[in-house]
Amino acid sequence: MNKIELAEKVAVTSRLTKKDALKTVEDVFMIILDTLEHGEEVKISQFGTFKVKNRKERTGINPITKEQITIISKKSLSFHPSLNVKERLNK
Repeated sequence: MNKIELAEKVAVTSRLTKKDALKTVEDVFMIILDTLEHGEEVKISQFGTFKVKNRKERTGINPITKEQITIISKKSLSFHPSLNVKERLNK
């Protein structure tokens, strides 16, 4: 499912126009992203938690040349589903 398809489903279930539903979906995504950028977790009850993790710089091996390389530190996004989500997926 992509953003447009999600907005269409929101429009149907919320009785919004497709345009309003798309704006709402985009606004929710931007709020989540802004919150994560400020170092805060996003906890959505009965769904899960989004948070940013910092990956440390580490040494790796180039698979082609077999020489050691330095893999720079970076941030990555993690999602931990709620118990409710895990149970629904494992029915």
